[in-house]
Amino acid sequence: MKNIFVLLVITLFFNACSKVNVVLLPEKNNKVGKIEIKNKNKTITVDKPYQQVEAIDGKSEILTKEEVYNKFKESISTLPKEPKNYRLSFKWDSSQIVPKSNKTLKTIIKEAKKDSTLYIDIIGYTDRAGEEAYNKKLSLRRANSISRRLQKNGIKKEKINVQYYGEANPIIKTKDGVAKKVNRRVEVTIK
Repeated sequence: MKNIFVLLVITLFFNACSKVNVVLLPEKNNKVGKIEIKNKNKTITVDKPYQQVEAIDGKSEILTKEEVYNKFKESISTLPKEPKNYRLSFKWDSSQIVPKSNKTLKTIIKEAKKDSTLYIDIIGYTDRAGEEAYNKKLSLRRANSISRRLQKNGIKKEKINVQYYGEANPIIKTKDGVAKKVNRRVEVTIK
């Protein structure tokens, strides 16, 4: 699941004087969203990477990345790791992956076995060839086949969330009835 907001995280830091500092951390590409903080007197906009605002008095400054990571080291260390996304391709009208996806599946299994893995989303899709109701079931079979493979390799079922959408959300949009192999897939997100 991809977050549509460009805001990666807001770090709140409370000190003995009950001041609230808000620092906007950017995504890897240095993009950020926009946060509006309302206090008694005004609205403060936070929209720059590493911008720090003292929410009570409205004081704002831009810090360097190093300053932020030094000042908020403890809070930042508790942030969850970024999710890892993978895509597996499938044979026509099958819940069997294509041979070139075997390496990706091995990587998924290795990553999923790490202690830091909290949960795994497995989402099945199809192309638009065939009946919609059939494709919905096929996308479930695909997602379940990956779930079973993970479980056979020691991944706990409780960590796995299976979803299926059939023809919905194609990578390449086509007319109904068109077979497009890139759309025959399972997307796996490890968090």
